[in-house]
Amino acid sequence: MAMVSRMYTLVATMAFAAAGTGSDHRTVADDVCMLQMTQASKSRVSNHLSNRTCIGGNDHDDDCIKPELCGLGFTVYPYIQPQLWGHSYEGWEKCAGQSQSPINLENATRQTGRLRENYQRAKNLRVLNDGHSLKVRGLFGTLRVGCCEIPSIQFHFHTPSEHQVNGKPYDMEMHIVHSGGAGGTAVVGIFFKVGSVENQCLKSVFWAPAPRAGCDKFIGDIDISCFFDKQWDGQFFQYTGSLTTPPCTEGVQWYVRKTPIIISRAQLDVLQTRYIMNARPVQPLNGRSLHLNTPSRNSPGKHGDDELIVE
Repeated sequence: MAMVSRMYTLVATMAFAAAGTGSDHRTVADDVCMLQMTQASKSRVSNHLSNRTCIGGNDHDDDCIKPELCGLGFTVYPYIQPQLWGHSYEGWEKCAGQSQSPINLENATRQTGRLRENYQRAKNLRVLNDGHSLKVRGLFGTLRVGCCEIPSIQFHFHTPSEHQVNGKPYDMEMHIVHSGGAGGTAVVGIFFKVGSVENQCLKSVFWAPAPRAGCDKFIGDIDISCFFDKQWDGQFFQYTGSLTTPPCTEGVQWYVRKTPIIISRAQLDVLQTRYIMNARPVQPLNGRSLHLNTPSRNSPGKHGDDELIVE
């Protein structure tokens, strides 16, 4: 019993000090299977919520009073020693690779191109605290990479941002992870900075309190296409890198929106009550190509046939 107690204390201490990240020991493809298993196992809990939302905390709704579903397990990453990931942990050797993420986004080569996303509303979602980030699993649409449409399977958050722009991080970064089929793995990154207004797109995700590690809660419907509306200037960085968490698998196509989006201080606080810091340091570029894409003035809509498809 004493040994179990000491192990629990160690895990809890690591969770407080390290404050995890946005994916885990599984490959991102495994999130597809986990998503299917999670949906099946939770159908008894969530089916009756299909036309409802807990946002705002209805005192007469049991699911709003007790929104957490726990016992889901969690994994903590040692962010206090990221320099050891590729050398001191079995199975994490790729973290010492030459094409790692995140990176400092500067001195990018400019080119014409559009982000070929096709995001839609996803329903009956839950936000999970997996021990290293707040994660929302779901099928949110697709991203066109080369020949293929790659499905989006989850998004999660890092604070401060993992990527930097000209050596400076933002307050938070959201990663939309795409995986499946012949298209491989791609991630869309979005920067956030604290401002005076609440972000409506993430209102349900950052509804306090955030779930505890190993727990999730119902958040309703989300349409992440709101991050790529007409107010966006269309500029994004593009390069080939890796997952930013172990096992740091390389060959990941990165698309990072250049212009940050505003969130409120209260919204960021919801994440930081669980994770004060869960960002990997920037990694060397090591001669890789980095592009800044800008839509041409005469380019048609995002699904037009005459657009440049960025590879």
